[in-house]
Amino acid sequence: MVNAFSTPITFYGRVLDQHGAPVVGAVVRGSAAVSMGGNSTKVTTTTDAAGHFTLRSKGMSFFVTVDKPGYYHIYPGKMPGLVSEKGFDYAEDLGRGIHKPDASKPVILHLFKPGTIEPLTRIKSTSHRLSRTGKAVEIELDKGAHRISLACTTEDEVTPDGRFSWSFEVKVIQGGLQPAGETFQFEAPETGYKETDVIDMNDSLPRPQWADSVRRSYFVRFNDNTFARIKVEMIAFGDFFTVIEGYYNPKSGSRNLAADPSQR
Repeated sequence: MVNAFSTPITFYGRVLDQHGAPVVGAVVRGSAAVSMGGNSTKVTTTTDAAGHFTLRSKGMSFFVTVDKPGYYHIYPGKMPGLVSEKGFDYAEDLGRGIHKPDASKPVILHLFKPGTIEPLTRIKSTSHRLSRTGKAVEIELDKGAHRISLACTTEDEVTPDGRFSWSFEVKVIQGGLQPAGETFQFEAPETGYKETDVIDMNDSLPRPQWADSVRRSYFVRFNDNTFARIKVEMIAFGDFFTVIEGYYNPKSGSRNLAADPSQR
């Protein structure tokens, strides 16, 4: 085991953006596992003009992560096939295969480069208690007239395993909304909006389809042709409350919702 934690590590990598262009000057951090207690050795470097980098250390396994100001870090599962961090096995195969470094075939990691950044109003994460009787709560997305309405209704009858019927309504006042898809989709669609989205959790639904909380992301379009992207979470237990956050673009006609990565 001692020898395993002393395994020489050489790692060849390259950092590209989502379009395949090299990212120059990205900060690369490597962490080598050096004991069963979780201790690690840290090494750092930056990418060259072609996005290449090399790290060296000793340890059983190696975790590599890349970042750069002005770019988004891509966490696993957030963008198909692209990540900004990854782990590798060197001494023993822990389920990822023994990594064999090859300078001619560097490991590709990615960062997401946003397009033009426009001034956005950040909708800071706030929680709001909701009545269980369907009484709506209106929330301003900015200091103007851009509002959404949230409401929840529940039934008292509970199944033996704790399920109960409840519904959650998200409504845009003088506007519409539609589901937002990929994390890095920063341009709101031009069409396809509806005034209301209703989530029904009937107690006839089996678990895990039935749940006592939901999370949704939406693009929002207001009648004055301004846009927002919001995340809404409804917690239908305890005090029954909702949490909302996101970004609003006050520029009429602009569907750009790419926030400055340093301010997220």
